[in-house]
Amino acid sequence: MLHPTEDNHLIWLGNFNHHHPLWDEEHNNHLFTTTAINTSQKLLDQITDYGMTQALLKDIPTLQSTRTGNWTQPDNVFCMEHTLGQLISCNMAPEQCGPNMDHLPILTYFELTLTPTDSLPTYNYWELLVMEYEFQRAAHELNTTLCKVIKKCIPKTQPHPHKKHWWTKDLTKLCNSLKQLKKKKPPHMYAKEIQKTKKEHWTNWLEGVTGNNLWIANKYITEGTTTQAMSNEDKSKIFARSLFLPPPPQSTIPEGFNYPKPADQWTNITSYQLLQAIKKLSLYKAPGPDRVANIVFQ
Repeated sequence: MLHPTEDNHLIWLGNFNHHHPLWDEEHNNHLFTTTAINTSQKLLDQITDYGMTQALLKDIPTLQSTRTGNWTQPDNVFCMEHTLGQLISCNMAPEQCGPNMDHLPILTYFELTLTPTDSLPTYNYWELLVMEYEFQRAAHELNTTLCKVIKKCIPKTQPHPHKKHWWTKDLTKLCNSLKQLKKKKPPHMYAKEIQKTKKEHWTNWLEGVTGNNLWIANKYITEGTTTQAMSNEDKSKIFARSLFLPPPPQSTIPEGFNYPKPADQWTNITSYQLLQAIKKLSLYKAPGPDRVANIVFQ
C-alpha cells in the first residue's frame, strides 16, 4: 500500500475482530489475553505507520455476544489525522440494525470536497460488440487490416539457413570483402572480429539468462570445455572421441552372457566402397547426414 499525501484521505472501517484496552471497555479485561494483545499489535503498528487515528470513540459497543449478552467493540473506524478534522459524526445506529444481525451499524459522516475532473469522451466498445458474431467479425477485420499493413510496410528478409546466432551485419561485410581478395592473404581483422562477436554474444546471453536457462548456463560453465584444433589431425581426434566414447570403468554386462547369433555377418568396409561413396559427394560441399550414412553403411 502506498502512503497517501496530505491531499488524500485514507479511511479504514470494518470488523477487525481484535480486542484491546484502547477501544474495548475495561470490564472486558478477560478478553485482553496475551494472544489477543499480540494479534492487535499488528493492527496498531499499521495505524502508527500510516498516521491513522481512531474515529469511533472508545467504549462504544458494536457487537453483543449471543451466548453471554456481553457487549464488545470489534468493529472500528480509523482515518488519517487531517481527515479527522473533516469528521462530522461517527457513532453506532442500533435503530438501523436488521433482523438476525449481531453487529450494530456504524454511521460515519465526513465533509469532504470532491474536485471534479475533466473527462474526455471515450469509445464505448460495450455497445459496439454486443453479439458474438459481431466480435468475431471485428476480430477478423482487424487481423486482415494488420496483415495488409505488415505486407505493405514491413520489409522482408531472407535469413541464411546456416546463419549463427551471433552473426552480425559487420561480419557479413567483412566476409564479402574477404571474398573479393580472392587469392590474396586474408586479413586477420576478419578472424578477430568473429572471436569478438562470439564473446560478446555469449556474454550478453549469460548476463540475461533467467528461469530454466540458468541450469543450461551452469552446465556450460561447470562442464563445458573449449578445445582449439589447429590441424586436421587434431580435428580428427576430437571428432573420433565425440563419436566413440571410452568404455565405462565397470562393465554392466554379466559374466558369461550368452549373446544371440548375429542377424548378418559383419564385414569390414572396403576401399572400393569408400571410393564409390566419395565419388557421389558434391565438390566444395560438406556432406550431410545422408552422405555420412552412405559412407558408413554401404
